[in-house]
Amino acid sequence: MAAFNDVARDHSAGTLRWLSSPAIYVDVRPHAFAQGAAVPAEWVEQVAALAPRFVAEWTGGALSASSVTVGSNPPAPGTPGTLVIVFDEDPARYPSAAAAGTATPSRDAEGVIESATVRLRFSRLTGGSAGISRQAVLGHELGHALGLAHMDGATASMMAGIVRTPELTAFDRAAGALPGPALLQPGAGDEARRGGVHDLDGARRGRHRARGQRGAGQ
Repeated sequence: MAAFNDVARDHSAGTLRWLSSPAIYVDVRPHAFAQGAAVPAEWVEQVAALAPRFVAEWTGGALSASSVTVGSNPPAPGTPGTLVIVFDEDPARYPSAAAAGTATPSRDAEGVIESATVRLRFSRLTGGSAGISRQAVLGHELGHALGLAHMDGATASMMAGIVRTPELTAFDRAAGALPGPALLQPGAGDEARRGGVHDLDGARRGRHRARGQRGAGQ
């Protein structure tokens, strides 16, 4: 896993990732859409079907979605244990004009990621391969929401700054599982736990920020 340590892992005393399975909420309200426009049903169906799969795959099965809810009354931002997915066309929410997604994890006082919001701007993805592109962006942003950084290197990864794969690669699965909650063993000292399980996004976002935001380079 030398490549993983080189490009993705926070070597400092970073923050811990999710320690319990999140409840996923897919918000069907159209944020900043054209007047009268609704979120396409195919977007909602695709996200609701794929999100729990990605949560399990990104954590090597250590976590799974505790529930998946589709509706228009999401929990308040920062509600512990929730991962809310929003369809949002507001360009101010994204790091660049081309970005099709962004993720904002929130942490508790101990630095553990306890909730996250993923925003998707699927209108940026058009053409015959739009469905595949939507899947790639969703998987990438859920990786950020679960604590992974961009992994730009010689090894193919869904977490590359510019997303090119709709499925996790073998490298992704190994990288996602390595610092998962399973490493938190009862009786382990705080120092050992902090040293063995890191928030992979910390190095690029800055460890002193309570909240961070990552965007897919689409």
